[in-house]
Amino acid sequence: MTTSFEKILFCTDFSAVSARAFDYAVKAAVRNRAKLYILHVAQDAAVQFWKGYVVEDGSDLAEKNAAAVKGRMQSEYGIEIPASVEWEPCYEVGQPAERILGFVREKGVSLVVMGRPRPQPLRSLLFGSVAARVSRTVACPLLIIPD
Repeated sequence: MTTSFEKILFCTDFSAVSARAFDYAVKAAVRNRAKLYILHVAQDAAVQFWKGYVVEDGSDLAEKNAAAVKGRMQSEYGIEIPASVEWEPCYEVGQPAERILGFVREKGVSLVVMGRPRPQPLRSLLFGSVAARVSRTVACPLLIIPD
């Protein structure tokens, strides 16, 4: 029995482990002739900090952040994606696990690919990892690439 994936979601925080997971996501997209979504989720608190303390000209920081992140996706990932793969850069603000799960539902994603950094005992105990939170309730296959 073979499984075919039509829409693949690659979640990134632009770390080294995300870069490794990206390779798996691209290979899966090529193999399945799937659309590839690349998603970065910015934490609420971080965005509010920058909005309150850095931007003084009243401009819309959310739009600037989205454009900057999508530009980074293009320069770091887009140049590595074969022309045969349709892909879309995506940026959201919120709690990463919640936003990833919502994105999966909204877009009808059939495979999620993400990296998982090496566990840090205190941080894992207090917060858990995004990958662990997503794995508990995601409604499609999840490929986690460990550090």
